[in-house]
Amino acid sequence: MPCSLTLDPILKISCQITQCTQYIKPPGSRENLYSLLVPQARVAVMPKRILIADDSELIRRQIRMTLELDRDIEICAEAENGLDAVRKAQEYRPDLAVIDVFMPEMTGLAAVREIKKVMPTLPVLIFTLHDSHEIRIESKKAGADAVLPKADGGVHLSRTIHTLLRTHQGLP
Repeated sequence: MPCSLTLDPILKISCQITQCTQYIKPPGSRENLYSLLVPQARVAVMPKRILIADDSELIRRQIRMTLELDRDIEICAEAENGLDAVRKAQEYRPDLAVIDVFMPEMTGLAAVREIKKVMPTLPVLIFTLHDSHEIRIESKKAGADAVLPKADGGVHLSRTIHTLLRTHQGLP
């Protein structure tokens, strides 16, 4: 059968590419042929959902502005205290939480403990103005996966989030 008469679009493309005048059954499956003819399209990846918890509206806005530049990340919820962070983590089921240490109603470390009870695999980044050895130790005890000083946030926040997400997905 001439290529122009075939109704199969993949076979028609195959004939046009090889400039043949007749259809010759290719070896292997039709899917293998298709994978050779169609370049691998980039698979649409859903953005990773991030919960931000900080008592300062200014800091939350700065985090949001920093992360909005990254198309692989979206802010799914914001919390202004630790208790609200626990509620929103359970409600929105984020892929990662960014939590300040010192917040009203419930500290960030107490919030991390509560969140980890119900979502033990959720990566948590402590984002703190008060970086110290003690805070790092207490953050680790609470179940946080990393600590990042706010002073380094503009440069390292997005990269740290991606590293934590890859680590928790078992990727290098």
